Amino acid sequence: MRLNKQTIIKILFSFGMLTLIFASSCKKENSMDAVITVKLMSDTTQVVAEANVVMSQGDITIEGKTDSHGVFKHTFELPIVLNVIATKSGMEGIGAVSIGEYLEPAHKTIFIK
Repeated sequence: MRLNKQTIIKILFSFGMLTLIFASSCKKENSMDAVITVKLMSDTTQVVAEANVVMSQGDITIEGKTDSHGVFKHTFELPIVLNVIATKSGMEGIGAVSIGEYLEPAHKTIFIK
């Protein structure tokens, strides 16, 4: 059985598309989320919306704000341990979060006072 040029091109194109689809789905599967929740130290049931969150280690710095539920999320592709500082209206809280399990979010609650 002999394959013509068009058939070979179709096979190579299909193989290339499957490789791209597989590679992009693997990248999503290997991501890890850091989920930071900011709460008040004086009332640990009360979350802090719009708090500033800074996660850093060496040259890496990620900044953001908590949502209305007091949560800030960021996705990482490699394991890392980061220092976390949360601030709002002169209040501050510090901690650290270890991101390292694929598909498992790393949850950390920071209490500010």
